[in-house]
Amino acid sequence: LSPPQARERGHAERACAMSEGQNFSNVFLGGKDRALGALGELRADSVGIKWKSRTTGKEVKVASSDMRGLSWARVRGGNQLRVHLKGGSSLKFEGLKPADRGPIEELCRGYGQELKALALSSKGLSWGAASVEGAMIKFEVDGLEAFELPLTEVQQATIQQKNEVSLEMHTHDALAPEDEMVTEIRFNMPPAAGGDEEGGEEEGAAFPRAENFLNAVISKADLAISGDAIASLDDVPMAVPRGRYEFEFFAQFFKLHGKAYDFKVMYSSVVGVYVLPKPDNYHVNVAVHLEPPIRQGATFYQFLLMQFPAEESLDLTLTMAEDALKERFDGRLTQQLSGYSHEVVASLITGLTGKPLHTPSPSYKAHGGASALRCAQKSADGYLFMYPKAFIFADKPTTLIAFDQVGSVEFRRVEKEGAGASNNKSFDMVVFKKGGESLQFANIRRNEYQALFRFLQEKKLKIQNIAKASGGLEDFDDMETDEEGKGEEDDLHMRKIKRARERAAAASNKPDDDDSDDDDDDESDEDFKAGTRSTAHTHTHTRARTRTCTHVHAHARARMYLAPVELFPS
Repeated sequence: LSPPQARERGHAERACAMSEGQNFSNVFLGGKDRALGALGELRADSVGIKWKSRTTGKEVKVASSDMRGLSWARVRGGNQLRVHLKGGSSLKFEGLKPADRGPIEELCRGYGQELKALALSSKGLSWGAASVEGAMIKFEVDGLEAFELPLTEVQQATIQQKNEVSLEMHTHDALAPEDEMVTEIRFNMPPAAGGDEEGGEEEGAAFPRAENFLNAVISKADLAISGDAIASLDDVPMAVPRGRYEFEFFAQFFKLHGKAYDFKVMYSSVVGVYVLPKPDNYHVNVAVHLEPPIRQGATFYQFLLMQFPAEESLDLTLTMAEDALKERFDGRLTQQLSGYSHEVVASLITGLTGKPLHTPSPSYKAHGGASALRCAQKSADGYLFMYPKAFIFADKPTTLIAFDQVGSVEFRRVEKEGAGASNNKSFDMVVFKKGGESLQFANIRRNEYQALFRFLQEKKLKIQNIAKASGGLEDFDDMETDEEGKGEEDDLHMRKIKRARERAAAASNKPDDDDSDDDDDDESDEDFKAGTRSTAHTHTHTRARTRTCTHVHAHARARMYLAPVELFPS
């Protein structure tokens, strides 16, 4: 064949190959999904590239019109085809054989792209250059790429020191215990050699290099405050993590902006929303259960705990149109939300996430009609709330115990073991989980025992010392009868004062003819004249009688002090 004919034949063969497509087996989808055993088949044709998982059936499609470029690199376990997308991100397909490079190059020419060779650094050095390019963070050593991180995986970006930027990544809840993933990475960016960055900075402020890098990450990772939010809340008081935060709600996630930290929470991480009305009737907490939890340094937060005044109202208008809200969120949200603040916020989060809203169990009422009882977990004082399927302890540490995880419950310091044992003003409850872990809730007031015991029986939770606990129920019932009307300051001293009041009231209700001393004193008062020698005797006698009654209530002391005194006893 002549050269023109050979070229024409080659074009025809490539066109035929493009139309038929090429299949490449045993190809991994790179990135974080590689740890999940994402092994599948890669197919490339004239339309684009498609990868399909062999186990889950998950598909990843890339149209040729969305490609910005393609590159080929040697990696651990074979070769990698990297597809660079126009949005700035990239997809990696690993496990390809060296013989696959030729057919892929032919396919790239059909896309109007060139398959470029990509050299990677394998020196293992941690000193290099970090930059933000498109939707990726790239780290290069001696001009060669060492690694790259997708900005979509960044959950939080902060400056830990003046020259150190910390990035915390989203955790993957589907990983096995033996799998590994990047959860945090820090970039140390000292001042440039010979520069005046340190001298030009205020004390405690970040260096410009670190601050510029942080701002680039925040803007590209969608961590910054933006104007296209569905709803926003300003100055929301938080108990966990503590502080005041601004909330921004988007279609797939919400963001928290505080003075020192910013968080990004995907709706897929929300397990449920709980309303926790405090017994003081002044505040209501809203708890958002997260799995996996968000992280701040070495501290993990499995709950976001907001606190609102019980009577505070809120009117909220969502920026999305009513029809779009109905279609996007299956009718769970309306454009106008109004009511108490805790109700509006809880409804907003449940509507956006589609996760359930939990309220306290109506079958449990603590002493005074509250939905929770006061107790202590370790050294932390808080409240234990009862829900239809779980306990929740709040504020810190906010702890949820599902009833299906409870193996048994044990009550302590409830039985009547000896003299004075029934005078315990509190008892303890220990919850044993099926995995072997135990949690103790201590210093529960005895007037909470009856309602708590019956609630556990209603939920069919196993009580270890049921005989002693039932006996304690009778003892505590007797105590509650004696305790009616007593407040938080009930103790031995107050009981003495109460008995003294009763004796004083009984004395004041006696008939007048029995109070002969008072009659005689009244007569003696008529004969008394100031300045007589008996005055000193009168004052001394009155003071002596007053001292013997110091344990009596104020009104009883006043009565005894003013009582007439017989001046000249016979």
